[in-house]
Amino acid sequence: MRGNTMVVPAMRETPVPMPLICKASVLGFLLASVLGAQTATSSAAPSTLEPDKPLSLALAPSDPILPGKGPSKALLCEITPSGPLTTAFLFAEPSSLDLFLRVEDAQTGKLLAEDDNSGGGKTPFVQLEIREPRRLRVIVASTLPDQAGGAIINLRLAHETKETLTAPEIAKSALADADSRSAAGDHDGARKLVLDTVQLLQEIDGATTSHKLPEALWSLGLMANSLGELHTARDAWAATHASRSLTLPDDHHDLQRARGNLAATLSTLGDLHTAKALEEKVLNIRSRTLPDDHPDLQMAQGNLAITLKTIGLLGSAKALEERVLKIRSRTLPDDHPDLQMARGNLAGTLKTLGDLNSAKALEAKVLSVFYHSLPDGHAHLLAAQGNLAITLKALGDLNSAKALEEKVLEVFSRTLTDDHPN
Repeated sequence: MRGNTMVVPAMRETPVPMPLICKASVLGFLLASVLGAQTATSSAAPSTLEPDKPLSLALAPSDPILPGKGPSKALLCEITPSGPLTTAFLFAEPSSLDLFLRVEDAQTGKLLAEDDNSGGGKTPFVQLEIREPRRLRVIVASTLPDQAGGAIINLRLAHETKETLTAPEIAKSALADADSRSAAGDHDGARKLVLDTVQLLQEIDGATTSHKLPEALWSLGLMANSLGELHTARDAWAATHASRSLTLPDDHHDLQRARGNLAATLSTLGDLHTAKALEEKVLNIRSRTLPDDHPDLQMAQGNLAITLKTIGLLGSAKALEERVLKIRSRTLPDDHPDLQMARGNLAGTLKTLGDLNSAKALEAKVLSVFYHSLPDGHAHLLAAQGNLAITLKALGDLNSAKALEEKVLEVFSRTLTDDHPN
């Protein structure tokens, strides 16, 4: 189950208009292109939805009203799995309408799933696992009785082999083993295990048309990233991103997560312009589908700002960081870690731009909060002391800078080995 998608038990069959027909046999991912989409109106003869083409529907006030919703149309979809399992992804592309999507068993009328916005924004999205030939009735409706207009329905499929179905268990076992090795101090062994498992999964027959396998790679990417194995994380997340791009609507939250994680890794590895393009895409969608104070929107702005700063686009980074700080100052308690991060990030940009006094004020605020909320010697407290010391030194306040640096040195001398780089 994804987002707000609701899977419910059998219900009384709801009267629907005469359906359109779609047939889908599966030979790989079935991608829908808006170009050349067929159009079905209330007076048109039944149409066939071809596997590689979306169906464009015109919802008119004269169409049957779906109870509790608005004008509706229905189509029939016959899916024959390729291999032991096929996953069907159905969604209606965003339009001027707020749409609702319902999927029923065409023979029994049993409600299989329905949704109005789990695809992101106003995109209805349904995901179903198909293990044997199924005939589905897909009903598309506007959410309000007086709404009418166009809708484009997409069907995308992913197929499993016997080998790809083993991917989740292979990944689960490897993650548990890597966790144990890392906890025992064998970080090199944990990293090698994750790397070997990612490579193993990518070489499995059917990996490029599977849904299960790329999702297993997502979890391995998280582990690789936590172990500092960034190239492995990049490879794993690139596979997940490719899969989700093929099967999910463009504004789906899981696709934004894949874009964001891949972008962060690419940025760290130095591929800044690819990272920037991905982060701009995420921010554009988050800005359109989330309220201004949503944490995911703030994260998207902050991540893009870091990449822009690294590229040297300081003015653009500053504008984003000011926006994040304004929202977080209004929505979070004064000692919240995310608020300190927002202050620190903006302070770093201001310092690079030469606005040392503004940077100093923000860094002093962060240090004051950390003095009250963190134990002596905490890494974040030491970083805050070091950052403010650098700013004070640039402003010529050498004595204050010296006092902070002495505190940092005292903790490092007590807690680190003599040859440690810090």
